[in-house]
Amino acid sequence: MRIRGRSERPIAEHEELVRTVNQTMPYGRFKGRKLIDLPEPYLVWFKNNGFPAGSLGRRLAVMYEIKLNGLEPMLRPLVVAEPALDMEEAHD
Repeated sequence: MRIRGRSERPIAEHEELVRTVNQTMPYGRFKGRKLIDLPEPYLVWFKNNGFPAGSLGRRLAVMYEIKLNGLEPMLRPLVVAEPALDMEEAHD
């Protein structure tokens, strides 16, 4: 039996960050666009009007903070070439 330790948490957080930047927007004006490629005003709109429930909302909120703080260039290397993550993978 393996005991979860602190060393596994950074790996899980890294994997979630990779999922976040590579998830595609499932609906709306920017359907099919990766979250990292969404324009900041679109994320600000969600911030002001409410993020959707679930993992998509959490990931949009993270992306808002990333763009707000100018961290997007640091995360660009995490972008995976097509195919983008689909919604089944996004609901992990």
